[in-house]
Amino acid sequence: MVRSKWQQTLILGICFLLSAALAQAAPCLQKAKALSALQNRIAKQSFQKLSPGAWATFGSIRLVYLGTQVSPKTGKKLRVIEVSGNATGQVWYRFVSRAFRYQGEKIRFLLLEPVEAYVKMGKTFLYLTAGMAEIFLKGTPWGKFLDKGVAFFPPGCKDLPVIKKGFQSLPGGKRVRAYVIHSEKYGGTVTCSPEIPFGLIQLRSAERDVEIHLVKYGWKGGRSRISREALKDAITFSFSLRSKGDTKTGHQ
Repeated sequence: MVRSKWQQTLILGICFLLSAALAQAAPCLQKAKALSALQNRIAKQSFQKLSPGAWATFGSIRLVYLGTQVSPKTGKKLRVIEVSGNATGQVWYRFVSRAFRYQGEKIRFLLLEPVEAYVKMGKTFLYLTAGMAEIFLKGTPWGKFLDKGVAFFPPGCKDLPVIKKGFQSLPGGKRVRAYVIHSEKYGGTVTCSPEIPFGLIQLRSAERDVEIHLVKYGWKGGRSRISREALKDAITFSFSLRSKGDTKTGHQ
């Protein structure tokens, strides 16, 4: 699989810590632990502790946290983030804790695991099961946090991104403590802070263009633009993995 520079930038916040021990083990382990600590702080403060109605806009994209709801398709109790703008739909997810062994130690990450999703296509909503939801989210900026943490390409020690902390001025003038995660290998940069909903302030591609940036945000007042009836009527999106001569059918 070949990843674009845009995709490589998106995975900066998810630490891939499956490589074998290399030279300068102590500095690398410290960096890995710092990335883990930041990821966990953002997951807890910018997602887990949100109250229903928290919202943020990134250009034409608007995110609203809708709290814990019962899925109209499966009956599962899951947390919900609604996305509207260039893409319209909802991501239904749960928190999971995953441990990675790195240089003889276990480093634990708190991650948001998408369980299902609803995506609007024309006037119709499609219902996506876990596998298809992951595929959809991989191409979106918020997929940086909504990820199972599966390492497709474990980096070596020298490929781990660098974290710099400081302060960032937000729209409206408020300054928050922020962290800049930069990949020296791919050139992409993510600016994030656990002091705002959804954690993301700005994302730059390897070409240094601003691909996404926070415009406005609030801790309450956001409302769903998608009716529950529309979700109930969503069409399950699946595809067959059956080839000629094969009697088995797979669904995502």
